[in-house]
Amino acid sequence: ALDEEDNQQGIAHYLEHMAFNGSKNFPAGTLVKEFESMGLTFGLHQNAFTGFDQTTYTITMPNNDEENVSKALLCLSDFAYRLTLTETEVDRERKVILEEKRSRDGASQRVIEKLLPAMLPGSRVAHRLPIGQVEVVNKVKSADFFRFYKKWYHPKNATLIVVGDVNVAKVHEMVSKHFKDWQSPQAVPQHLPAKITPYTKQRSFVISDPELTEVDISIVNVTPLEKWETEADFHRSLKGQLVSWIVNRRFKDLIDKGESHFQSASISKSSFLGVCSYASMSAKSSPKKWRQAYADLVKELKRVEQFGFTDREIEQAKKAVTSSAELSLQQETNQLSDKIAESINDAVSDDSLPLSAKQDLELTKVYLKEVSLKDLQQTFLDSYQLSKSFVSLEFPEKVK
Repeated sequence: ALDEEDNQQGIAHYLEHMAFNGSKNFPAGTLVKEFESMGLTFGLHQNAFTGFDQTTYTITMPNNDEENVSKALLCLSDFAYRLTLTETEVDRERKVILEEKRSRDGASQRVIEKLLPAMLPGSRVAHRLPIGQVEVVNKVKSADFFRFYKKWYHPKNATLIVVGDVNVAKVHEMVSKHFKDWQSPQAVPQHLPAKITPYTKQRSFVISDPELTEVDISIVNVTPLEKWETEADFHRSLKGQLVSWIVNRRFKDLIDKGESHFQSASISKSSFLGVCSYASMSAKSSPKKWRQAYADLVKELKRVEQFGFTDREIEQAKKAVTSSAELSLQQETNQLSDKIAESINDAVSDDSLPLSAKQDLELTKVYLKEVSLKDLQQTFLDSYQLSKSFVSLEFPEKVK
């Protein structure tokens, strides 16, 4: 969606829908039926989604027969560069898109439409929700799709992920066969920048909606998207995991002891919408207790700022993170192929290198030895800056 021009808002998501409505090898009306005849269910085994930074198509086959794998790759290659995008199918799908937009028009959608421009002012994200604008959806034609499709769907923008008990050499042959004619343009277009600006001071924003039932309190910091490519990056990430574990454990203890006014609270740091790094300190409370809940949240965060952590906390956190990595290794061989593909796609979309569970555990054991109390307090201070944060309060309409 970030690559859309102002008069294209929604076309990336609409195009994703159109991929299932006709291509060279799967004419309109045949694709879903053909895969259903193989035991697949549309929406479960064949699916797709469009975000700010990617459009992803997924096919989960019932087995690893070469014929099935080849058909899946043929389908994906049609999505990549052989869509027909007829005017008839564009018009037919238009009703589906508009109905999807109407179905999303609830409290969460209204909140995000108000929140993004305040949270990320001046960015393309603020006004580029993938569902798009009604006026664009109503007017877009086949030729508009082809312009966007030819510009952005090309090999240098694509990653193909195949996960399963397959013959790798055979898969390479199939990929070469089905994708051999797909070419990148001579002048590859540059992605339009998200224009994310880190905060320099604290700001606040209040949202109300009659369908909300509780108060959501968020204190957020945004920074340029962090890449995870080196062992130093892993070390930084590991320190972030430890900080989150300790602070979240403190919040849980407060709730269990009845010593807080929030119903839940947590901190986390991750990529946000694929465009920036997002450090969040959040809590939920009843409408009557939001002031006290906000005060409790800030109090705990300031306590970390001032005093850091204890030796006992860091040892508990190290054990918990190690145990989690060990459990992931034990479970890796039983992980479903679509979940593995999803985790690889997450890494690719963050411009990071995926790790196996074994690699993750080995690096965890190495770098846990190098983590100190001072490191963790500094990690918290670097990521969660109260003085340069965006505070959002989401209320039911009648709360004052």
